[in-house]
Amino acid sequence: MPYQSKTNWKFDDVVTEQDLNRIEGGIVEALEKVDSHTSRMDNPHGVTPEQIGAETPGGAQTKVDVLQHVIEADLSKLKRTLDGYSAYRSAPDEMGQYTVVEYKREDGTLYMQSTLSNPDPNFNYGTALWQFYNDAGTSVISAIRWTITYDSNNKIVSEVMAYE
Repeated sequence: MPYQSKTNWKFDDVVTEQDLNRIEGGIVEALEKVDSHTSRMDNPHGVTPEQIGAETPGGAQTKVDVLQHVIEADLSKLKRTLDGYSAYRSAPDEMGQYTVVEYKREDGTLYMQSTLSNPDPNFNYGTALWQFYNDAGTSVISAIRWTITYDSNNKIVSEVMAYE
């Protein structure tokens, strides 16, 4: 039975057993309605992502696309930059592949060091770490870690970049 409120109480009204039972019943009914409503996951009010400031799939994709272009531009710029540096390879593995390459400036200071690690049994390296050095070539100022995955033919299928 729906709650029936009494809104005309007077100072000298006597609160009866029926009044208290009605009030307590109203509290229980209200709590049940709140619980029922808050447990619903079907968006009963039709709230949109825009109304609450949430990211929409289209908005997220746009940000990914913009970031991808920025990353591609940065990598292209880096590849052009490395063309002007001398490369020194070291630390060959059992197959003769060098696992460390140092790129040095004209003055001999270290600009960037690339290190391969985490080889699988086929000597496919799962990680490449690029460390960039200060102008003196003595301290790392930034780094990019690449996680590399391969297919069953030992061909690279993904290179996932993370700034450190």
